[in-house]
Amino acid sequence: MNQRAASSPLRYILPPVRRACVIIRLRRTGGRRASEEDLTLIVNEVNEDVLKEQCPHDFSTVQEKDIVLWVDPLDGTNEFIQGLYEYVTVLIGIAVNGRPVGGVVHQPFWSSTGDSNQFPSTSGRTVWGLVGLGVRGVSPMVQERPSTGCTLVVTWPPYSDEDKLRSTLESIKPAKVTEAGGAEVFHLLEHRAHAHIMVGLKSQRWDVCAGEGLLRAAGGVATDIHGNPLSYWADDACREAICGFVGSLDVGLHRQILARVPPSVKETMWLKGSHEHHGLFPGLTVVGEENLDASEEDRLLICTGDDEEVLREACPNNLAALQEKEVVVWVDPLDGTKEFSEGVTEYVTVLVGIAVRGVPVGGVIHQPFWRPVGTPQSQPPVGRTVWGLVGGSGVKGLQLPDTPPSSSSPARGLTAVVTLSHYCNLTDMSVKSVSPSTLLRAGGAGYKMLMVIEGRADVYFNPSAGTKKWDTCAGDAILRALRPSPGILTDLVGNPLVYTSEKSNYKNRGFVVTLNEGVHSEVMSKLPEAVKSSLNPMAV
Repeated sequence: MNQRAASSPLRYILPPVRRACVIIRLRRTGGRRASEEDLTLIVNEVNEDVLKEQCPHDFSTVQEKDIVLWVDPLDGTNEFIQGLYEYVTVLIGIAVNGRPVGGVVHQPFWSSTGDSNQFPSTSGRTVWGLVGLGVRGVSPMVQERPSTGCTLVVTWPPYSDEDKLRSTLESIKPAKVTEAGGAEVFHLLEHRAHAHIMVGLKSQRWDVCAGEGLLRAAGGVATDIHGNPLSYWADDACREAICGFVGSLDVGLHRQILARVPPSVKETMWLKGSHEHHGLFPGLTVVGEENLDASEEDRLLICTGDDEEVLREACPNNLAALQEKEVVVWVDPLDGTKEFSEGVTEYVTVLVGIAVRGVPVGGVIHQPFWRPVGTPQSQPPVGRTVWGLVGGSGVKGLQLPDTPPSSSSPARGLTAVVTLSHYCNLTDMSVKSVSPSTLLRAGGAGYKMLMVIEGRADVYFNPSAGTKKWDTCAGDAILRALRPSPGILTDLVGNPLVYTSEKSNYKNRGFVVTLNEGVHSEVMSKLPEAVKSSLNPMAV
């Protein structure tokens, strides 16, 4: 391959195929490896238009072992047999580490005149795209998508179940329905439709990977009928049929369509194991307070859709090339358990912390029972989700104090918050030594961290060994994500907490949370040495 080809996105397509390093899933051969005869049909010349493109940074270090190509050499077989050539395509979907990142769709019988059935006088076209580059080879037939109501392109039987599809369409109530026998993605890319839906259990990943890759390259989104992202690993689970398909260039519309699919349809659209991760994140370590096997009912409660606010955020450069083995997710599904059991729901949070190589980088604190200030208790809670990513655009989901935190202790004296339900002798010794002007008591580690983040307390200290890393990782990451100045969370001798997944590392040995160095230094200097040594015997 020449020098220009080496820097081209196509370098990630041709070499693996030519050397048969990736198993190509050929529908007509039942998944056998490509033979020498098959390989002689591959075009070895590199397209000049492709060579002009720069490889996106995200793929510059991709290795062949990370790639799986999902190939359908003749999509639209039934239509081809019937002489309906316009629906015939050749599909190549490109997946990296299980996620669709691009696709190639070749229409051998496409004609610029619009008459694809005048074979063999058609000219054909190839449309391809890669996330970070966009889509090449296709232009909108109209400048804007239809504006009156929702136009759906649907996959009709046998790949959709007719009764389930009709029930779904009655629920969605689109303004217009059109069908396509294998070229649905072009209706979206050419702005002839708003969304594509397939309601059935007969399509395989080689049918949709190329189309999903093109959609994502164009800024769109695609999931199964439950809102779960499809994984494209070359393992046995991924060779099962998919649980329907919904794709759109409009993320908001995609969510609306998923919400309107009747529950009665979704309940019948499960394959064995299909609602599990089955390898979507096989190298990810998740450590949680609860260690129970999820039941079928538990899994149905999982929110699988993508949040529009989060999707608008750019991934920080330092996190863009992570490997799953570097990540540990710390989860406390119910922080503030004792208060919850007593009906004091204000303190209850759900905590999800993300650590990379032991350092907290992202956190989510969800308050299911939160009410805006001034809301009567007679009104139902609305809940809120606070989240942040270190290196991102700050902390989202709450109103931060208008005045940035000072670098020194407040003149009014310290306002401290400590535990409500686990007050012990070490806590009492620390409170007396620090001697805050105002002492608050509250339940739940997540809630007390939010009190500091929102400026309702100057310091939260916990001089005990009663908390675990899943209690602190989410809040620690959110503190670090604060702008313009990050907050501070350390152990009782001033060291940052380490969030590696060894079981011996689960337990915290006390910690101090503040928003500024002045308060942190003051509290650390006042904590009794007896408290520090009892929790960190090697520190003094």
